[in-house]
Amino acid sequence: LLLVETRRTRTRTRTMRNVTTQSNANIQRLGPEDPRLSQIVIHNNTVYLSGQVGSGGADIKAQTKETCDKIDQLLSLAGTDKTNLLQCMIWVKDIKNDYAGMNEVYNEWIKDGKPVRACVESNMVYKQEGVQLLVEIQATAALPQ
Repeated sequence: LLLVETRRTRTRTRTMRNVTTQSNANIQRLGPEDPRLSQIVIHNNTVYLSGQVGSGGADIKAQTKETCDKIDQLLSLAGTDKTNLLQCMIWVKDIKNDYAGMNEVYNEWIKDGKPVRACVESNMVYKQEGVQLLVEIQATAALPQ
């Protein structure tokens, strides 16, 4: 599956289309072709997502919501959903000022599941379209039986 981004005056539309997936030693890789990483790796009925970020919303709540929505999309592409999450690793730019806002949105998003989780502060020097990124989330999920 290929994730294609189309830009329209500061908003993004994501469309999906089928492409051949790469397989090696029972490892399935999905997402945009990139020589450095895979968006999604499936191995032994476990789905691993690379770190996801929002598109640079104005505040921590907006960026966390965008990031969680992106994770929902990728989990769906992989054949699972957030109720099967096993682990989430969260990085925030400023844990003192952003943790509460991130946690509020995350708790609402994850209300039916309880994956293990860690949250750490990170410099997050990367800026997307001139906007400072405030949160990144990496997730691991099981495929449904």
